[in-house]
Amino acid sequence: MDKKSGKMLNYRQLLRHPDYKKDWSLSSANEFGRLANGVGGRIKNPTNTIKFVRYEDIPKERRKDVTYGQFVCTVRPEKKEQNRTRFVVGGNKINYPGEVATPTAEMLVAKLLFNSVVSTPGAKFMTMDLSNFYLMTPLKRPEYIRMKMSDIPEEIILEYKLRDKISKEGSIYIMAIRGMYGLPQSGLLANELLEKRLNKNGYYQSKYIPGLWKHEWRPIQFTLVVDDFGVKYVGEEHAQHLKKALEKDYTVTTEWDGRRYIGITLDWDYERRRVHLSMPGYVSKALKQFQHEMPKVKQDAPYPSARIIYGAKKQYATEKSKAPLLNAKEKKFIQK
Repeated sequence: MDKKSGKMLNYRQLLRHPDYKKDWSLSSANEFGRLANGVGGRIKNPTNTIKFVRYEDIPKERRKDVTYGQFVCTVRPEKKEQNRTRFVVGGNKINYPGEVATPTAEMLVAKLLFNSVVSTPGAKFMTMDLSNFYLMTPLKRPEYIRMKMSDIPEEIILEYKLRDKISKEGSIYIMAIRGMYGLPQSGLLANELLEKRLNKNGYYQSKYIPGLWKHEWRPIQFTLVVDDFGVKYVGEEHAQHLKKALEKDYTVTTEWDGRRYIGITLDWDYERRRVHLSMPGYVSKALKQFQHEMPKVKQDAPYPSARIIYGAKKQYATEKSKAPLLNAKEKKFIQK
């Protein structure tokens, strides 16, 4: 979001904006570096998830499956790298023949776990995050992506000599050999591999509640939403056991105060066994985003309600609105 105007800026707008170009060019270059084989010596453990290829290198029978890629930019205060650029594959164009549904914890399950923490004597809450979770999972078949050269940072173009691989129409083609954001099969493949690894260490996922995990005997439970673990534990040694089990195969970031999880800020009071949930700045950010001016008169509803006529035996519905139907742009604004 542009701090001055309140407008949401997409990737291309950020790269053209004088106030944001430098930061987000670096962020997108880092994303390519993580996905490929590094960039500028900044990426310690590149994942070799993608390779830049020529169009002629794509098998003829797979050329009809070539999809698009786009960048999603977010600011994540709880992450080490707060300006987050994610290269997302257009999954709606992928013709994947296998199962793709991924078990993940719903918001209600996470909230029930929070309640369980304050209800269990001696229990505490912490979070873990797996870096490049999807990017570490091999695909059963490669997928192919087309991108405009203009959407790729200059640093990446130079380091990977992409001008030698540009197609006639000005596109660059990418082959994905590991899981990526947006690929419909990525989540399930990553989850299945994680489950195999955790099963060896005594952890198992509930048969009835997707995304809720337990240990065979340790007093520990956790919810899993994509690559974010919300962990309830009684005794730090049990949380350390989970951490060490994950570190065998993943890079793990921990937050022992457990103050943020899936976008919610948690204020823990273990002595009085309470937890307060909040989303600071959510309302003010939304008001700015939708250009909503504060009304002069207090208004408790988004639109005027039908006036109640006290004493009347019948209350008639208001007349049908004669306002014109919304166009596609206005409809999308309301849906947001």
